[in-house]
Amino acid sequence: MEKMMKEALTKEELKEVLKLAKSCFLHRRKTILNCLRQSLKIPREDSAKAILDSSLNLLSRPQELSLKQWQKLFQNLPKNLF
Repeated sequence: MEKMMKEALTKEELKEVLKLAKSCFLHRRKTILNCLRQSLKIPREDSAKAILDSSLNLLSRPQELSLKQWQKLFQNLPKNLF
């Protein structure tokens, strides 16, 4: 069953979403897949699954995502990483 995206983030979740986006914006010319793998040390398979589960393209770049897309990506990443 598809995960339901919460409309409102908690303060802690917002901090984590912004941390995720900030780490990827350090490498704006890289794809999200490579940012997650290199900056956050998330295995390629987990990164790819989270990106696809978020209805994003594997070749998406950080500057192409909206805040809602960052939120959805965060929610689809393994929770033990944050």
